[in-house]
Amino acid sequence: YRILGFTQSVEVDELCELGKKYDLPVIEDLGSGVFLDVSKYGLSYEPTVLDSINKGADIVTFSGDKMLGGPQAGIIVGKKEYIEKMKKNQLTRALRVDKLTICALEATLRMYLDEEKARKEIPTLKMLTYSMEELEEKSNKLYSKIEYLNKYADIKIENGSSQVGGGSMPLE
Repeated sequence: YRILGFTQSVEVDELCELGKKYDLPVIEDLGSGVFLDVSKYGLSYEPTVLDSINKGADIVTFSGDKMLGGPQAGIIVGKKEYIEKMKKNQLTRALRVDKLTICALEATLRMYLDEEKARKEIPTLKMLTYSMEELEEKSNKLYSKIEYLNKYADIKIENGSSQVGGGSMPLE
């Protein structure tokens, strides 16, 4: 979701300045787990995990599914000292993910070693980054497969729009 109107947010680098000043860790929850700069594909800029780390966040949390395109999981990355403290919590054992989830997550993350491969093979990224030409080609292929149904209904290709929606990119 996104709160609109008379609101204001603080950038992570500003929070990091306060964190240093008061010796407090800065934790940023990105939610969606974007790894690529999606603005290159016509979408609005969404902070990436690496952006948050580079701006000084001590801990960054995000989803394994949503924009990342992997299995459903909560992911925590950041400075070793804070990760080690979290690992000592008794709930860690109960909340850890299973081996299959780890394997699926590893396979997804390996695709990101080659941005173009990730864009083409991770379904979420693939669909979000289709060009108009690719969409037209897909709609024409579908139309050719169902054109015979025109005797029962009026089927045609028309321009439209849709939203990514959800917590990842609610206004896109």
